Amino acid sequence: MSIKVIVIGAGLAGSLLANGLMRNDIDFMLYERDEKNALNREGYQIRIGDGALSGFRACLDPSRYEELMKLFGPCGSFTSSSPVLYDIRGNCLLNLGRLPWSTKTACLDRVVLRDFLTEPVFEAGKILYGKKFNRYMIVRSPDKLDRVRAEFEDGSTDEGDILVSAEGAYSAINSQVGLNNLVQSTSHWQFLSRGKISQEKLQRLMGDNQDSPLLVFHKNKRLWFSAYKTFTQPPHEKEPPTISAFCSLKIPSEQLPSSGARAINNKLQFCLDHMSAWDPKLQVPSHPSLPPHFPKQSPNL
Repeated sequence: MSIKVIVIGAGLAGSLLANGLMRNDIDFMLYERDEKNALNREGYQIRIGDGALSGFRACLDPSRYEELMKLFGPCGSFTSSSPVLYDIRGNCLLNLGRLPWSTKTACLDRVVLRDFLTEPVFEAGKILYGKKFNRYMIVRSPDKLDRVRAEFEDGSTDEGDILVSAEGAYSAINSQVGLNNLVQSTSHWQFLSRGKISQEKLQRLMGDNQDSPLLVFHKNKRLWFSAYKTFTQPPHEKEPPTISAFCSLKIPSEQLPSSGARAINNKLQFCLDHMSAWDPKLQVPSHPSLPPHFPKQSPNL
């Protein structure tokens, strides 16, 4: 008996699932609430490990899997995903990647991976953009079988045998089912930044540990920094790599204004003030392309 799967959300999980369904000749339709050209073109880095690779191998054709491996580029080899711990004076305390249980992963830009996964689905006409999910209901088909109907804000509907929520943390389907697996963390605010930095800046910051994330703990604050290199030409060419960087600074909530982060006019200076006693090379947010721009209280799973 044939079945139809409705997938809500064309992020990484939904797009990869769509590839797997297509590979196994299972009927499906993938829905994405954003318009195709309106999707955020700047994504955070993600680290791909053995678990993710198993999923890619299961869902992608072998040739497509090989193409995926090429996206990591010459600087995208699988290295330790464990961070290097530093003190605020810039001294390396411990490289967790050298411990025997450290896992190996490789960095990749989230948008690059998402585009790679959605491309064949779009070409097959199996993804619809601009379709914001509203709710679902169980309906009885003419052959007296239960089916699920997905309703969208534009008034359109679709029916299938299986409904998959790949919407992310704030899933409307999870909300309708009654799941409440997110707990808001109020102890800290997190200031996030991303952008491009130079090889020279990365060398000064990380030294010989450029392939590992940086982690600093000090007085209940936490700094995280990681970088991902890509080449637009073969590595033997003289063109330097493009280095995408991600930085996160967590600050205790009680050290923010009583009215919250919205009261902070200059987020960059606020972060630097909290790092004023730190070695200058650790003050990553001071780099012109990496000013903190997105303070938030992140939910914890």
